[in-house]
Amino acid sequence: MVTWSIQRRTLAGFFGLIIATFILDAQTITHGPFVGGVTSTSAKFYVRTTDSANVNVQLSRTTDFAPFIAGVPTQTAPERDSSAIIQATGLAPETKYYYRITVNGTPRGEVRSFMTFPAPGTVEPFT
Repeated sequence: MVTWSIQRRTLAGFFGLIIATFILDAQTITHGPFVGGVTSTSAKFYVRTTDSANVNVQLSRTTDFAPFIAGVPTQTAPERDSSAIIQATGLAPETKYYYRITVNGTPRGEVRSFMTFPAPGTVEPFT
């Protein structure tokens, strides 16, 4: 017969790790994402989370995000009201992009879209 001996400290540490994992992944988006500052080759994305979190934006020309371009990762923090502005550069002019925000590496919220402006000097009809 095998007997197991588990110390309370070990058991508490194990359950603490499990709970911490859920808490760290529980941050949600409270505001945004909002796209702004759009140019022919870049855009900025505002997002606010419930707590401090690593956030980023994924952009793609297709809704399945295969392949996707990532923005510059940043962190929301209490001193910035748990908000961040994420910069995405190197975009193609006059192109529709789908975007979604990742919080701690996990896509969150709905997929949205925007279109970059035409290249500078391009003549386009205003409609």
